[in-house]
Amino acid sequence: MSKFSQKITTNRFVVRFRTDSEFRLLVTALFGSCCTTAVGAYNLVFAILLDSFAAVWLYTLAGYFLTLAFARIVLLVAHRRALKKHDVRQAERQAIDAYLGGGALIVLLTLVYSGIIVLITVNDFHYNYRGNMIFVMAIYAFFKIIFAIVNAVKDRRANDLTRQTFRNVNLTDGIVSIVALQSAMLFAYSTESNFSNTMNTVVGGVAGALMLALGTYMIIRGSHLRIRYREKTHEQI
Repeated sequence: MSKFSQKITTNRFVVRFRTDSEFRLLVTALFGSCCTTAVGAYNLVFAILLDSFAAVWLYTLAGYFLTLAFARIVLLVAHRRALKKHDVRQAERQAIDAYLGGGALIVLLTLVYSGIIVLITVNDFHYNYRGNMIFVMAIYAFFKIIFAIVNAVKDRRANDLTRQTFRNVNLTDGIVSIVALQSAMLFAYSTESNFSNTMNTVVGGVAGALMLALGTYMIIRGSHLRIRYREKTHEQI
């Protein structure tokens, strides 16, 4: 092992990132929030500068990314608050509220996402990656959805509601990334517009239904958990 590799593997930040799951969640959530905020702000600025119907596409993309960043920041704050609660019951209530709110945020993301699908299928807008960038984005999208599924399953077994909420939001974003990749691939390589529209409609609709089902499930489950919590603690509604 080279000295450089040894320095990397023994670095305090790297060691803590590898061994401390809470620290890893904090870092990835902050990094994801910063990236999505930057992308949302980028689209918003160009949408304001454009004086044409094309600005609608950029406004919609900005709305999605900024909503995603807002969801991650809100959930991160809720998660940190739950960890700081010394009372187990208060921490449980905080986690249930975060889970319920996360479901509502996923439903909101689905509504914004539906605007993207309408623009793709009806108004012929599309994702466009130049040159070999489309292959880079393909690798990124597949890694994103694979890790999102693995982490969602793993944290589901851990029975940590706030971590589950984070993972479900990331899973939602991973689904959108696959839809965006498909749209870009069809635009780049398909010569049949009818086929492209059909595929975008079907895949986009199925993805939207999955996202809506996930958000609705979280709302229903979160509501049941809240009722059980109130019954257990005799808390007044």
